[in-house]
Amino acid sequence: MAEGEIIIYAVIGFGAGLYFFFKGFSLWRRKKLIENIPTSKVRSIAMGLVEVFGKAVKGTKLLESPFSLAKCVYYSYLVEEYRKQGKHSRWVTIRKDQSGIPFYLKDDTGKVLVDPIGADVDIPSDNVYKSNFGMDPPSAVLGFMKQNKLSHESWFFKVNKKMRYTEFYLAPKDEVYVIGTATQKSPGGTMNVDNIVITKGTNDTLFYITDEDESTIIKRFNKGIGLRIVGGALLALVCLVVIIAWFGGF
Repeated sequence: MAEGEIIIYAVIGFGAGLYFFFKGFSLWRRKKLIENIPTSKVRSIAMGLVEVFGKAVKGTKLLESPFSLAKCVYYSYLVEEYRKQGKHSRWVTIRKDQSGIPFYLKDDTGKVLVDPIGADVDIPSDNVYKSNFGMDPPSAVLGFMKQNKLSHESWFFKVNKKMRYTEFYLAPKDEVYVIGTATQKSPGGTMNVDNIVITKGTNDTLFYITDEDESTIIKRFNKGIGLRIVGGALLALVCLVVIIAWFGGF
């Protein structure tokens, strides 16, 4: 490694370390909030920050996921291209987007409207499609690429590029956990569940949706929190020492 590259990697590593460190604390704060808010039944929802768990139910209409055309209430997607840059190769995001529409969350006591706009939706990928030399993407993906004026082929001889197409979605009947702000759909209206929507609050900014139950969420957060805080701090410290030494601090 050239001497000039050392300081560049040290600066990048220092920034990455700080990012992971503060990301760990952000996850820790979210975990504590999830642990401290009791799960409410739909029929007993109060105004303000609430936590509910049930199944997704169609609202007025459904969306179609972009690649598999699955009926859903929310989707997000990634279109990525594998690129080589000198000695390094990596996946580069060409396009990403998301869309959601209001849906109902139903438990054994009733159902409440959820508007997912602005939520941090944390769900695993449902489908991953690929294209490469000699392998075309599925027809629905080709249609999406054409509609959005994207190409899966290189300009040179129209050979397929190495690409990956990932979609995530919440479908009707999927289990869904929501922590967000319960507010009245019509201010001044009747105080019952038919006049309540869970959304992103003005003061309570946490709006989190996933398809896992609370115990699974906590276990997953616990695995990542320590690694991010400790690993991030160590990485930032080591890189800071390198930076200081480079400029003659030692």
